[in-house]
Amino acid sequence: MLQLLLPLLLAVPSTVIAQTSPQALITQYALSETYTYAQPTKELDSNQTVKYLKENWSINRNRIQTGSEYISFVDDPFDSSDNQTVLQVNYMAGSYGGSGDGGAQFYSQPLNSTNSTGLTSMLLSYDVAFDSDFIFNEGGKLPGLRGGSDIYGCSGGSEANGTTCFSARLMWRSVGQGEVYAYIPTSGYDLCTSTNVICNSDYGTSLSRGSFTFSRGGWNNIQLFVQYNNPVHTANGKIIMFVNDTLVLSHTDLLIRSSTNLASIGGLFFSTFFGGSDSSYASTQNQTTYYRNFALKGSTLLSDGAGSTVKSGAQSKNAVLANGWIAFMFATVALVCSFVY
Repeated sequence: MLQLLLPLLLAVPSTVIAQTSPQALITQYALSETYTYAQPTKELDSNQTVKYLKENWSINRNRIQTGSEYISFVDDPFDSSDNQTVLQVNYMAGSYGGSGDGGAQFYSQPLNSTNSTGLTSMLLSYDVAFDSDFIFNEGGKLPGLRGGSDIYGCSGGSEANGTTCFSARLMWRSVGQGEVYAYIPTSGYDLCTSTNVICNSDYGTSLSRGSFTFSRGGWNNIQLFVQYNNPVHTANGKIIMFVNDTLVLSHTDLLIRSSTNLASIGGLFFSTFFGGSDSSYASTQNQTTYYRNFALKGSTLLSDGAGSTVKSGAQSKNAVLANGWIAFMFATVALVCSFVY
């Protein structure tokens, strides 16, 4: 009987095996390159925190992009036995999007500072906590992963074309419902008609919205895995996530890149704010989130799963608009010339 079953067991896709637990995923994808982020043992104010991050967290270009005045290291408010501080982020009442009144953003690359290490599988783990009276309102962003040479693209409505960047952050929605919020290519295949996928032509793509709910007043453990598709025109990239060791989403049929120019995953995209791009997302009060135990694990393994072939002629929305504008201009010139000549 075992001889009959063995070929069937060997034929089980690796994605099925990997999803049983975070540790099984680490083993399956040989995530042997590791980095654990240091946290200070004493509280630091905002200026001291920025200095500490720049000295210890491999910050891209040594720059906190936004919100340096809203971050600090404080004693753990939920675990008195924790002998390390935790990173606190404040959001002012009325803050949202890029309003500059709360949240913070920076890019950390301890395993891949040159974007050339070829790390094409990466697992980000961390703990996040919300105040017990935290009001989620319509939604907000939480840290995730990103990659590519364009460190400012693939967020804030800057569309992903699969050649220069991708990002996969977490997002909370109303009453704390969670999702992965990804900037990845969406055209040329049937992603936007897939189950548990919500595409937005102007912003990111929601993966498995509402598949889990963040708790308040205590720690939520996050483990987010991303693996690049291979070859580049096959939609077999993976985004898998566990919350408190429970599998909450698994998307194994994604186009994360469309060019080998997007050669490796960069690292931690620490990005948190309310929003959303309008005031309906704004924080309704001064409030706080907390973070600890950041770690990265990576490997050079690419996806070997089956996937649909993405149409090579597929274009991003911006490219379509640009080409349409060029065609319009040529048509206008031709029309004018027809009258002149």
